Amino acid sequence: METATKKVTERRSFTRLPYKKEAHCAWGPSDSGTATLANVGRGGMRFGLDRYIAPGRVIELTFPDIRRAGEPVTLRARIAWSKPAPKSPNEFQTGAHVLYDRAGTLRLASEVFYAALETNRDAAYPDCYQDPEDLLAKISWAS
Repeated sequence: METATKKVTERRSFTRLPYKKEAHCAWGPSDSGTATLANVGRGGMRFGLDRYIAPGRVIELTFPDIRRAGEPVTLRARIAWSKPAPKSPNEFQTGAHVLYDRAGTLRLASEVFYAALETNRDAAYPDCYQDPEDLLAKISWAS
């Protein structure tokens, strides 16, 4: 008996990292809220919001904990998808693509990515940030 398998194609160009922080999300002159981030990358991010925003809408995300030249980092992004969160009827999981429509966007998106990397470094790669002498002591050489 043959079974059909669904092939999933990854369309992302950039790596995503978990990042559990909050950002200010604005999608109009007086429309804004708090985005609860789930993951970030240089190309986009996933976050939770307390309302639905239609795909195609341009938003601005401001990251109060990440600063560049003394100012919080702000990225423009386009909503790619939004769906109700499985366990929270008053929350929508939302995906957005970073818009590279302004000079310096790659640098700002990288700052967000580096903040996520710093947050995750000990959990993801615990040995990468140890003293090199300690790492050499752990290596067992095959003879």
